[in-house]
Amino acid sequence: MHLPLSQAQIILIQNDKLECMSDAEKLPLEPDRQQSEPNACFTYLLECADGTLYAGWTTDIERRVEQHNLGKGAKYTRARLPVVLRAVWQFDTRNEAMRFEWALKRMPRSRKLSLSSQIAFTEPDDPTLP
Repeated sequence: MHLPLSQAQIILIQNDKLECMSDAEKLPLEPDRQQSEPNACFTYLLECADGTLYAGWTTDIERRVEQHNLGKGAKYTRARLPVVLRAVWQFDTRNEAMRFEWALKRMPRSRKLSLSSQIAFTEPDDPTLP
């Protein structure tokens, strides 16, 4: 089940564990429900209308997903609209977000789906969230 972007919970990956990227089983997946930093960068995974997956990075996830769905995003997604946000990871620097995007693009589809299915999407108004 896919939820709209407004209901997506942002998942953080701790920067000190980026060295584990080559060992897919050791990627940290625990959610950190803190607010995102103003200068944060994000790596995201989209599912296109034809079922394919697209990974990218941005500094503003809501704007970027909207750009994709307006046909102003990546050339790859323009012919595969609409797109649905599957997962988001937050990083402190652009370099870290780009490194994870590169690693994500090199993963097999099954691993990408496994990573995205481990992320729980919840509504922001959920009273159980800290």
